[in-house]
Amino acid sequence: MRHMGGQPDQTKETPLLDRVAEAIYRVQVENAAALVAQYDFQLDRLQRVFNVIPSESDRSLAVLVFALAEDLMLCGLEFNMKANCPKGWETATSGNGVLATASDRISILELLAWITPAVASQLRLMKNIRNHFAHHADVNGFADQKIAGWVSSMEPSEKPIIDLIPEDRRGEMPPHSPREQFVIRATVAIISLVTDIAVLPAASAFKVLPRDVIGGGDFDKLPDPLKQLRRVAADVALTCMPRNLISTG
Repeated sequence: MRHMGGQPDQTKETPLLDRVAEAIYRVQVENAAALVAQYDFQLDRLQRVFNVIPSESDRSLAVLVFALAEDLMLCGLEFNMKANCPKGWETATSGNGVLATASDRISILELLAWITPAVASQLRLMKNIRNHFAHHADVNGFADQKIAGWVSSMEPSEKPIIDLIPEDRRGEMPPHSPREQFVIRATVAIISLVTDIAVLPAASAFKVLPRDVIGGGDFDKLPDPLKQLRRVAADVALTCMPRNLISTG
């Protein structure tokens, strides 16, 4: 049905238009999801690093966790930039290259919208903590005033877990130490980093919403590697939480 002048009557054709538009969008989402499926989430490596966290000193913990974050940023950049020019990639990541430092990598990832501003903020705080430990021999742990301040500024990733404890029992939970806060918050930040680098570039490439690529926020619909990432993070977080207080119902 057309109006005068040859223009389609969209009020009558809306159901058909929507069906076709949905089919196009669904294929775009599937293409983005296929690209995410090619990403190396390094689950075994993450698990190995997180397994040693409890035995690390405060200083080595801060250095280890941010070294992992740096490597993951570099891997994500290399994957998404399709570094088919080894010489160019080497120039960009060494010496005075645009990706040579942790600050450069965080800034480039944020500018490209391959990580969210929230994740970038977490990474910068983790970098500050690492640097303070690395360059001040007299710092003796996460209780240091500066370090504790940076930790307190990180996203409170423990809150959703605390919310699983019945309200009438939350008073039984001792307050988290700065180290415990850092362990939970840094672990979730790293999981979020890996998720962002895998999903956001793919969603952007196919012009779809990132949530649609990974199941729309439904945990059961998450791609298996992303489920496993969150299970790894949960396992680490639970080392700092009273398991017996958490409701599983």
